[in-house]
Amino acid sequence: MNPEDSAAAARRAAEQGFHGIKIKCRLEDGNVAERVHAMHQAAPSMRIVLDPGHHFHTVEQALKLAREIESYDIVFEDSIPKDNMQDYRRLKEETSIIIAPHLQKPQQVIEAVHLEAVDGINVAPSDWGFPDMARIAEAGGIPVWQASNVDLGLFDVFRMHASAVAPNCTLGSDLCGNFVHEHSLLAEPLIQQGYAMVPDKPGLGVELDEEAVEKYTVR
Repeated sequence: MNPEDSAAAARRAAEQGFHGIKIKCRLEDGNVAERVHAMHQAAPSMRIVLDPGHHFHTVEQALKLAREIESYDIVFEDSIPKDNMQDYRRLKEETSIIIAPHLQKPQQVIEAVHLEAVDGINVAPSDWGFPDMARIAEAGGIPVWQASNVDLGLFDVFRMHASAVAPNCTLGSDLCGNFVHEHSLLAEPLIQQGYAMVPDKPGLGVELDEEAVEKYTVR
């Protein structure tokens, strides 16, 4: 997106009750700081998560960008390659931006906690490995959020229950499937006014929209 479209998206999210927004970006795009400035002006209370998929490339390049935007409420997710967590520790020490890599294995979390290399973690597993890895991070006083794979409603609810059992899952999670699918297959919307409320009914606590299931069934 260009800065104008990014600002419009942030404004729309704020109007719908959200408190954070996440964007994909790369230094090669040439407009990352401009997008962040525009989004902040459109929605000053919005936390902005930048996920470049390691395409801030080096500590020096990531810090150069950080200097331009660190007065805002910013998270860097996977800013640089994760083959050396000492680089993440340096990022954490030299900027006030929240440094939160996307980690997929328990050993990665253990290393991040041991080195005090991160401010937060996007915990990746989509099964019950999430609470286990979140518990390791909790031992180091590190907050987490749960990754999403643009799932349908049932898997989003599963993720939400898993998030609810982790006391340190306090960063906004990516339960974003309902924004890109034509239908979640759930009878009731999962997210309302920026929040997903954990159901307290039996089982997963939700009901399928049987008409939608029938409509989208492929035979």
